[in-house]
Amino acid sequence: MCLIFFYSGIALLLTGQGLNHIAKDAGDFIRGFSEGLTIGAVLLLVAAGLVLSFRLRCPNCGKRYARPRWNVFHTDYCTNCKKPFVYDDETEDNP
Repeated sequence: MCLIFFYSGIALLLTGQGLNHIAKDAGDFIRGFSEGLTIGAVLLLVAAGLVLSFRLRCPNCGKRYARPRWNVFHTDYCTNCKKPFVYDDETEDNP
C-alpha cells in the first residue's frame, strides 16, 4: 500500500506539473485541474509516509520503518533484530 501511494503520488505530481507546463496560456479550468492533481499528489505522498512510519513494523521486534518490499525473490532482514521478514506467501524454512 505504501508503494502504491508513493508511485501514484509521483505519477500525479508529474502529470499535474506537465499539464501545467503544457497549458500555460490555457484557461482557468486547466490550471485549476493541474493544481488539483498537485494537491492530490501531495496527499498521496503524505499518506505513503504515514503508512511507512506507523504501519510497517518488524513482526519480531516491533521496530518501525520496515522497508516496503517489492522484490519477491529477495529476502529482507530487520536492521534491529536481524531476523528475516516472512511474508504470507513464504514459510520460515523456505523463503
